[in-house]
Amino acid sequence: MKIKLDFIINKYNKLKELILNNKLNTNIIKGSVRAYLDVFNDYDNPVLEQMSKMEKNIDVMIQ
Repeated sequence: MKIKLDFIINKYNKLKELILNNKLNTNIIKGSVRAYLDVFNDYDNPVLEQMSKMEKNIDVMIQ
């Protein structure tokens, strides 16, 4: 499980790097909520709402 969580976290770190370097051209975190739920099945985790908002905001940013 730790490896899968690390993979998700690494995607968010890469996203931050892309944004800071003005190189964002794709939503690399798309599907991260589903990936988290596939690993942890923790539907009540409040961070999921923020992750979902982030996915949607990144879609808007790259349009």
